Amino acid sequence: MTVPEPAEPRRCELENRAFKVLGEPLFLRSQDGADVMMRVQLGDNQALVPLATIQREAGIADDTADGRMIVLIMRSLAFVQFLHLGDDLPPEVLTGDASWTAGKEFCELALAKLQYGLVRNLASSEDDLANVDAQTLIACVNDPAFKPRVSGAFRKGADILGLADGDAVLDLMAQLAHELSFVEALRVQMLQGIEALGVRLGQLKFRGRGDSQRQEMLTQTRRMIDRATVKMCERFADIDAQTGEVVAVLRQAAAQTTFIRGRRDELYMAYRGWKDLLATWNACPARSLDECWTLIEETYRFLTPRFMAYHEWKRITEQRPMARPRENVW
Repeated sequence: MTVPEPAEPRRCELENRAFKVLGEPLFLRSQDGADVMMRVQLGDNQALVPLATIQREAGIADDTADGRMIVLIMRSLAFVQFLHLGDDLPPEVLTGDASWTAGKEFCELALAKLQYGLVRNLASSEDDLANVDAQTLIACVNDPAFKPRVSGAFRKGADILGLADGDAVLDLMAQLAHELSFVEALRVQMLQGIEALGVRLGQLKFRGRGDSQRQEMLTQTRRMIDRATVKMCERFADIDAQTGEVVAVLRQAAAQTTFIRGRRDELYMAYRGWKDLLATWNACPARSLDECWTLIEETYRFLTPRFMAYHEWKRITEQRPMARPRENVW
């Protein structure tokens, strides 16, 4: 008799008494994001204990139900702020879907890019509409003069892909556009936000001459935001390159969906790190460095462990030996 596999858990559930003896636990990431913690109430105080430590001390093996749930909790906290026992796990760790929504305008833009890309891929002659920017792309593909080219590309694509007709190509393209809409949303919300912050930092000026220490911090902050912009542009460019050959993307739709979702989740985790800082800058009306210096300092502290080059870090902290910082993007 075959024993059926246990159903995949959909909620945060742990059976070991180590998770219940001190009351109702809350799972969240540490302040630096490096560890997953369990927070419990001890009288009037709260205690934070690394989840990995609890697993080790309680002897919870990785291949047990609790061990597998701990892995799911750790993965889940990349997408939600915290979990209680009994909370639903986010879709990212269950089905691969996103736990957040992208606006319809981003899906429309993603579909327009795919349609336009298909026309370019299948053009028998040099495309006279190359280098259309994103702002005019939707208007372009919806232009009655361009519609015959789109319809022709759908028919030709159906023949190449072995699909029934152009409608089948459109249906497949719409599914991929849904996945890419999250990338387009993050391109606006994060990448364009970082680029705008860089422009604003470049425009801020001291009312007076400013002391040398502040001038150095401002210079370093501008350099680091430039590095952050370059690195983030590279990440979006990689996605664009991987999805630019639309016929190949449609031919391998399942694999491309997995690829897009993986990049989407990486970008979303990065966006969660940037989100509060970008929102604070957007809400700050100040136009001089003197007026928003506290926010400059906060930005410097945020960027330093992520984007400062090692030789710069060493020079600035040579009087206080410190570990080499990570240069990752949150």
